[in-house]
Amino acid sequence: MGGTRLTGRVGGQTIGFMNTVTEDAFEEPVTSFTVGRVKRDIGSNNYVGVIATDRRDEGTYNSSFGADFSLWPAQGLNLQGFAARTQTRGEGGDDEAYRVVADFTGDYLGFLASYLVIGPDADAQTGFITRTDIQRSDLFVRWTPRPDVLGIRKIDIFNGGQYISRIDGEKQDWSVGPSAQFTFDSGEVAGFWWNESFSRLDESFELTDDVEIPVGDFPMGQIGLYGGTSGSRPFHASGSIFHQDFFGGDFDQISGSLGLHPNPKFSVHLSAARNEVDVPQGAFSATVITLQADYAFSTRLFLDSLLQRNNLDDRFSANIRVQYIHRPGSEIYLVYNETREDEGGSLALAERSGAIKLSYLRRI
Repeated sequence: MGGTRLTGRVGGQTIGFMNTVTEDAFEEPVTSFTVGRVKRDIGSNNYVGVIATDRRDEGTYNSSFGADFSLWPAQGLNLQGFAARTQTRGEGGDDEAYRVVADFTGDYLGFLASYLVIGPDADAQTGFITRTDIQRSDLFVRWTPRPDVLGIRKIDIFNGGQYISRIDGEKQDWSVGPSAQFTFDSGEVAGFWWNESFSRLDESFELTDDVEIPVGDFPMGQIGLYGGTSGSRPFHASGSIFHQDFFGGDFDQISGSLGLHPNPKFSVHLSAARNEVDVPQGAFSATVITLQADYAFSTRLFLDSLLQRNNLDDRFSANIRVQYIHRPGSEIYLVYNETREDEGGSLALAERSGAIKLSYLRRI
């Protein structure tokens, strides 16, 4: 039905506020969605902030409240964290979540350690929570030698893993293993990764309409290789190959991409990926081909297009966007989307849509 948005800075504070109201439609009542955010700068690199979200209609509401921080106590060392709580009128939806992170980035050494907790009843209806009832621990260490042989500029060697359990301690997922990337003086890169992992499914899910993965415990080891030329060149290419022990079967992927960037105004990128899945419940393959082309007519007028073909569901989709910046901070978007489905060798129209968006900035 409508909405309002306010953003800006007041002294050392960054402020954001948005409210929208949707009409009675799609079996949903008239509903108000509100988000408020305030962030306070501390020095040049640190901040603390708070956020609140709210979704409510005539009979129910769901609210979330949180605080977060980012601090740099030493060069290369970043400490982050947040704590949040959700509240809902009615059953469920009342729980907490928090996370702490230590991230050190040095020239030769680095590490990242984090710990995340999301309660089983956490529910953010303005926004989303991808997974609840988890405790997740991450630890990754990096070593970057610079051997100065064979044209190698540096080698980034990583090792670490992740462990996820329910709040009561029941094991859910884990993974551990090394990876390495070689970066050459010419800008080319090559690398590999390998890990062993485990996943526990408490609910079955469909990979396709004909293949359903059942409840159970699954070892999921994987290995992959990749390489690519320098992205700064007018023509560049990359490719990868990947194998995974996948829910009691196998998953193999081979992918590649070609890019052309002859001048600052024009670029085109073609990519393709072939996926082969073979599990006890069935087998299938999927090939996805994507073509992206962008052109800048000027510093104010841009054309972006994305075409994609997916043979698994026999669909072809197109997205075309025109952006015009009529003044700094103010712009107009024209967007066109179309989806077609393969029916007996011809592409029949499935969906078509268009949109116009006008953004106007006024500084006060």
